[in-house]
Amino acid sequence: MTKIAVVVDGSADLPETLRTQWEIHVVPQVLVVDGERLVEGQDITSQEIYEAVSAGVPVRIGHPPPDDFRVVYKKMRREIEGIVTVTLSTIFNPTLISAQVAGITYPKIPTEVINSQHVSMGLGFVALAAAHAARKGASLEEVAQAAREAIPQIHTYFLAGNIQAPYRAHLIPRRDYLLHRPLHHVPLLRMEQGHLRTTTYVPYGSRGVEQLLREACQQAREGRLEAAVVHANAPELAQQLRERIRAECPVQEVHMATLTPIVGLRLGPGTVGLALRELPPTGGNG
Repeated sequence: MTKIAVVVDGSADLPETLRTQWEIHVVPQVLVVDGERLVEGQDITSQEIYEAVSAGVPVRIGHPPPDDFRVVYKKMRREIEGIVTVTLSTIFNPTLISAQVAGITYPKIPTEVINSQHVSMGLGFVALAAAHAARKGASLEEVAQAAREAIPQIHTYFLAGNIQAPYRAHLIPRRDYLLHRPLHHVPLLRMEQGHLRTTTYVPYGSRGVEQLLREACQQAREGRLEAAVVHANAPELAQQLRERIRAECPVQEVHMATLTPIVGLRLGPGTVGLALRELPPTGGNG
């Protein structure tokens, strides 16, 4: 049986239980906190990053260098025949390039690098699709194809924690910022062809969650779904979203995770998100 490893960057927000169950290897993301380079999940947690931001500590988004991928590849070289690496959308940072460089400069293991066009658990679901195929003994090309085929079947939405952060991140125009800030509205965004697109502006909180669910469930309204709720230091609103998604959409399972700062810093502490993955009617790679 072919042994193909699946690697994903840390912005996938995959819960440890899923990473362990499906043998998915993670290359952590990198952030610069108050001038110090820190590896997320090793030197600092996502929760600590959001607390630092709330306290006014300057935080910048970095990315893992090629060496970080090579280290992971080398550890697996005696046990595998190929690697499929899935990264976040290139609009967020150049992690994809680091993974590609690592594959070129460490040619001992054949490597395929996939731009998921997603982030957070949207990215996580792409990696899971690849891992399902790998578990069945698929070839390198087949595992990579399973990841590519999953991309359009995944729908990712975010309710921003405030309107200031996405404005500073150039995700919304100035006219919208000036119009909606006095109304205490925040943007509702979705991943679309690798980009974060604002779909509308809504009040933050329960009404925002209601609109998020309405749009997400309409987008993926047929068939079985797997869902993931993520949040940036907003556990109560995330729990509300989790309870509502079970009632509103035909979900088989709902995962919970802390939102990667790659997104949370752009949309602000308090952000909640939802990723939906359409599952095959009779299981398939799901």
